[in-house]
Amino acid sequence: MGKIYSIVFYLCVLLELHSLVHGYSANNVEINASVTEPPKYTNSYVNHLENAVNLEGIELKPKPLISSPKFEEISGSVPLQLRYDNRNHDRDRGFNQEIKKQILDLHNLYRSNVTPPAGNMAFMEWDERLEHLAQLYADECVFAHGYPRDKTYPHGDYGQNLYIGHDRSGYLGLWMWYEEYEHYDCKTRVCKPEEECGHYIQMAWGKSSRLGCGVRRCGFRYLIVCHYYPRALDGQQMYIIAKPCSQCSNALCRNNLCVSHEQCKKNPKVCETAKCNLKCQNCGLLDKKACKCTCADGWDSPDCSRVCKDDHQRCGMNPGFPTKASCSLNNFAIAKKYCRKMCRSCNPLIEHTIFNHVCCERKLCGDGYVLNLKSKPCSCTLL
Repeated sequence: MGKIYSIVFYLCVLLELHSLVHGYSANNVEINASVTEPPKYTNSYVNHLENAVNLEGIELKPKPLISSPKFEEISGSVPLQLRYDNRNHDRDRGFNQEIKKQILDLHNLYRSNVTPPAGNMAFMEWDERLEHLAQLYADECVFAHGYPRDKTYPHGDYGQNLYIGHDRSGYLGLWMWYEEYEHYDCKTRVCKPEEECGHYIQMAWGKSSRLGCGVRRCGFRYLIVCHYYPRALDGQQMYIIAKPCSQCSNALCRNNLCVSHEQCKKNPKVCETAKCNLKCQNCGLLDKKACKCTCADGWDSPDCSRVCKDDHQRCGMNPGFPTKASCSLNNFAIAKKYCRKMCRSCNPLIEHTIFNHVCCERKLCGDGYVLNLKSKPCSCTLL
């Protein structure tokens, strides 16, 4: 009886998938790049899809990265120092402006020197709301990951790093987080066995662009809490391995970090030394003012170095992601990452059709290779 029920449930799921997907396909035979809000799937559809289809790496519900608090060994002399500090109530909680700047600068310094190099490492800026939330949590003196009660961040979920020890400045805590890079395996995207590296992953998460930290003396130790937005996700790629700033879309470059035009408006001094060092590959056309490439048909990525293609075998398939209706899944992650060609996030090569322009008589190259425009005819060379 149980087997029959399972089979009936599975068939019902497939029928629902078919009706949801093909209910849109009759009116959407031709995918239109100008459509910005295709029909969205419901949460029930996502749940059914996860049960009925092997997503093979697609995280419809990404898991946040959570690491244990970083403890520093305390020597016998430290408690005396902290008792003396108890007399100074101004140093009990919170960072002054000088220390905030030091913490922010250290984050950007560490992020600009990651190995292997990052093509899309965002420049970090201080966020007072994240600082407020970090301080509220530090005030609770809880030596475990969590969030302040009944408080939210308007932009979405944020990540968290914790340090517990005698150093109030954050200098030692940040170094202890960063030195975990030795335990991170870029190929597997996880920490080495029995090692900790989650603090480093969050510090060096390519898309994280906002930071706020707080501190509180808790007994004979200081608890430092840093919050990051966007947060790091478990098991996903930290950043794109490439030439620094080569994968920043519509952004300038400062010390190997991508600085958005919005950040430049808020803090013009930051962009005084920033520049557009984007080099468009494969006949891409550079708009230097916007620092953005317009790619030739068939090419993709901010520097036009990748072929416009789908990166998951379920794109265009049923069950899977058969039409543009599925492009909105997980906040358009299917359109932005997995099925870029199908969702027209890039312009593919189509016979007798030109979207932008063509390059080298429509010649394409394999992964890691770009066109050598100097050779006649064009040839593919290692990027």
